[in-house]
Amino acid sequence: MERSVSLSWGRELADPSACRPPKPRRRGLTMVLDKGMGLAQFADWLQTVGDHVDIVKLGFGTAALYPPDVLRSKIRLAAERGVQVTPGGTFFEVAFARQQVAAYLDHVARLGFTAVEISDGTVSLPRAERTRWIREALARGLVVYTEYGKKSGAPCPRPPSWKRHRPISRPGRVPSSSKAGSRVAAWAFMTPAGGFAKTCSTTC
Repeated sequence: MERSVSLSWGRELADPSACRPPKPRRRGLTMVLDKGMGLAQFADWLQTVGDHVDIVKLGFGTAALYPPDVLRSKIRLAAERGVQVTPGGTFFEVAFARQQVAAYLDHVARLGFTAVEISDGTVSLPRAERTRWIREALARGLVVYTEYGKKSGAPCPRPPSWKRHRPISRPGRVPSSSKAGSRVAAWAFMTPAGGFAKTCSTTC
């Protein structure tokens, strides 16, 4: 069976927008929330839609509930289809509230996760702390997504100094810091918006 259905349907039908680039993508990213799919279901799902998905978020701290071998297998299967896997922002927020972020990031890297989310949906995360943990995650070889905004249903405020953030220069590469050392690069800002995340590549 063909890995991608796009060619069989033709580009005009497979992508009516005519603007979504092939993988690896820097824009038009699709993130999917995994609330606890089993390994067999996950493998079937990847076989069906893996070419159209860029990021899988294991939501709500569910990564802690998997047997380690199952979790590693899910991460490996996703990587084979060019899909990044993150344990989600809620898990980071628990680690932050418990003052266990360094240990959390160490374990995330050991398990083979390719990405991590730094968010403040349920906690107060000062700018300096956000920058610190983005740096720490990058130092562990992780791609960083940072979500800004509360899960309260209220309008999401703009991140601090939004206009001063500059886009990442090279897709697929995330520099650890700028020359001045005052900024640190994250792949994207995400703001909760009606059940999905609005993203834009930036640095913070």
